[in-house]
Amino acid sequence: YLNPGRGDLTVALQRWYQAQALPFFLPRVAHYAGQLGVPLPAVALSNARRRWGSCHARGMIRLNWRLLKASLAEMDYVIAHEVAHLRHMNHGPTFRETLQCLYPNHAEAHRTLRERGFLYHAF
Repeated sequence: YLNPGRGDLTVALQRWYQAQALPFFLPRVAHYAGQLGVPLPAVALSNARRRWGSCHARGMIRLNWRLLKASLAEMDYVIAHEVAHLRHMNHGPTFRETLQCLYPNHAEAHRTLRERGFLYHAF
């Protein structure tokens, strides 16, 4: 059984979120990769404290499992942002144009994530 005093509940919830995250994220990554016309990248989960996502030069995307606690708008913003990096590994004008095409509401979603993100790190 779970002993909340030992943090068992937190660990159990964390594991549950982690188990749900990839199956939830993958179709969304596939959607944005399809929009951009790039192959579906490898996707892995991250447990980072300060990053919501990352894209490696080798084409792998890592997404923080805590994004599952965010709104769909915030989640899609991060996913679209990382998928845009598959084409542009920087934050220059062409990257921003690509992100704008993939997710036109990115600025509002980014602002919301910056305002609420601390809540998703509560456990």
